[in-house]
Amino acid sequence: MVSISNYVETLYRENSRADMNTCLQHLVVESALTDIMTPERLSMELAMLIALLHNNIGTEIGATFLEVLSEMFNSLHSKANEDNSKKIHNVTSFLCHLYSFQVTHSVLIIDMMNELIDSFRDVDIELILIMLRSVGFTLKKEDSGALKELIFKTQKKANDADIDSYTDKSRVKFMLEVVLAIKNNNIRKIPNYDTSHMDHLKKLLRGFVKGGTLATGQLRITYRDLLSAKNKGKWWVVGSAWEGSQAAPNLSSTNTTVSQSKVSNKFSNNLLELARKQRMNTDTRRNIFCTMMSAEDFMDAFEKLLKLGLNTKQEREIITVAVECCANETVYNAYYTHLLNKFISYHRRFLFTFQTTMWDRFKIMSTMSDSGIQNLAQLTGHLIVEQTLPLAVLKNLEFGELDKSLVKFLKALLLRIFKSDKKTILDIFFKIGSSGSKLKPVKEGLELFMHHFLLRKCKNEKERSRLEMCVAAAENGLSMNRDAAMF
Repeated sequence: MVSISNYVETLYRENSRADMNTCLQHLVVESALTDIMTPERLSMELAMLIALLHNNIGTEIGATFLEVLSEMFNSLHSKANEDNSKKIHNVTSFLCHLYSFQVTHSVLIIDMMNELIDSFRDVDIELILIMLRSVGFTLKKEDSGALKELIFKTQKKANDADIDSYTDKSRVKFMLEVVLAIKNNNIRKIPNYDTSHMDHLKKLLRGFVKGGTLATGQLRITYRDLLSAKNKGKWWVVGSAWEGSQAAPNLSSTNTTVSQSKVSNKFSNNLLELARKQRMNTDTRRNIFCTMMSAEDFMDAFEKLLKLGLNTKQEREIITVAVECCANETVYNAYYTHLLNKFISYHRRFLFTFQTTMWDRFKIMSTMSDSGIQNLAQLTGHLIVEQTLPLAVLKNLEFGELDKSLVKFLKALLLRIFKSDKKTILDIFFKIGSSGSKLKPVKEGLELFMHHFLLRKCKNEKERSRLEMCVAAAENGLSMNRDAAMF
């Protein structure tokens, strides 16, 4: 699986992403979404590959598949009684597997199940069974409230329905037994229920994904949003037009700017006053700030900020505002770090915006408070350790002319990086060492700085011993010596 994923990643780097997405869709549809029932293991493993590419390359891969599969499901479902093929069963199963691998949020599965329950034909009962057997217990863990409502709705629909009108009355009875088993958390009541292969694939996937976290790429898109994407737009694609939040259809003109003052009306006066105190002096910055501050968590903020429908120029303010808010906190707040990590991972243009924002910060570092310097050092260090941001972000620094504020920043940054294991330190500094003469001033400056400001100033013997090992690992990376002994 890793070799296949690496090969596909290479193809994505060398070819148009749109062409690659289309090609990948056709291959998956032709191999797993046919008129005959696809073996479950094949469906699971293809879904795992999509999840791996979705996390390692970009969330537009998963989003594109969700859109195509939702359209297929809608089309097949409308004529399901006229068609005896198993294509809709395969589509349903594949969508459930994508949910299991955390490509999509439970909201999509719940929307689809509501559609099936409302229709409640013979084919709907079969599809409900597929979904309950595949992700019923997962839904119970992640969204028990929504599942409880679905179970109640299903039981009521079955009780109100004319059982004699169904071709196979036993399937209705079996579906109700499965519903009851999930409600009572009784796995043994479901015949041939075995999640061992899926659990094994999930474990493998966590090991293959860069960063080891699946939930950061999970898309919270509703079924209706996916079906109306061609008409209303795709809010989950950064910079894409979206009818739900745009004041005008043409994003490129000044008249297309979102009516920010109207959007501001939904925020409390206290929040708007706080935005004023933080010098959020434009409508765009005010709305970004209030959206960040009113979100439940960083994922909620990420989704809401995308839904603002900002154009390319406006969306740069997301990074600027997040960095500014992080620097203004009296104590380091990891919320901004996770939010920025999410945006930078989401699209490469946010990486460039973050780098230029930090370069501007380097110029005014002497005017910042100690807490602000520490906060930005922790933020930058975390992103470098996660390998979301390269250490080359320091290339604009003149190491021979560092003032006290930049020395404080660099010390805190390096100490944050040195909290990692030796392999991570090697990898981070190796990228500087392997870049040739292009980053030679950064390489030489870091070597000098580590010895002069870190090792020389450290008096505690225990801390010095640990620091020496970290500096040695960093120097091995800078000199491209990957064969250095590990801790």
